[in-house]
Amino acid sequence: MVKKIRISIGGVVIIAIVAFVLIHKYIEREHKKHVQLYEENGIAKIYPCLYSAIRDEFYDRAYHSGVQYEEWKQMMGVGCEGGYETKTIEVPDTSIQVRIRCGSLDDHIAIKQFIFKGFMPLNLHNLDSIFRREMEKNGIRLSNVYIEYIDVKKKDTVTIGEKPIKRFYATEFEPIDILKSIGVKVTAAFEMPTFGEVVKPYQWHLIILSFLFVLVLCMLTLWLIYGVRVDLSQTIRYPPKWL
Repeated sequence: MVKKIRISIGGVVIIAIVAFVLIHKYIEREHKKHVQLYEENGIAKIYPCLYSAIRDEFYDRAYHSGVQYEEWKQMMGVGCEGGYETKTIEVPDTSIQVRIRCGSLDDHIAIKQFIFKGFMPLNLHNLDSIFRREMEKNGIRLSNVYIEYIDVKKKDTVTIGEKPIKRFYATEFEPIDILKSIGVKVTAAFEMPTFGEVVKPYQWHLIILSFLFVLVLCMLTLWLIYGVRVDLSQTIRYPPKWL
């Protein structure tokens, strides 16, 4: 009887350990998979969010300078033949002619970026906050953002933030003006999802699995108690000959 009890208890313990190990391995694998997909998605979203942030940051500056973009949209493409048109940029002491795509808002903004750089340059703090907001809209949280504003002609660089050292992605130099004389580089560190955030979608699965596990343990315990009672009753009814 004692031997049966020991075997039963040992079996229950082994089942409990195996179940715990399997559940832990499953959750750990899902966490790694989720982190990898999160990082890949974050990398894929960086450039679209950066383009959007550059444009929105410029809209903010343009608004304060009185530039009306609705008028631009109505005038763009007027008198334009073929795929390109020629625009003249008036700058101090000279004028520059550039060819841009017909009806391209991005090219018109790039022209204004070139004009604005002398008296109303890019606002790095605003770009940083807009970029973070755009990434968060796409489900990606950033723990750190390091932005470099580079003036190619002057060989001058202005930075904001601290350069991350792990789990980061750095963009190439992204020109923002029509002559590609100024641009930005962004290094972004992802704020990885925690173990609890990964487990949360599976909480009901874990609750059901835990309930089933407890149910199996209860059934094994009842079976063990029943077996002990039967052995005791048989021992009392038919005592061993050596008693």
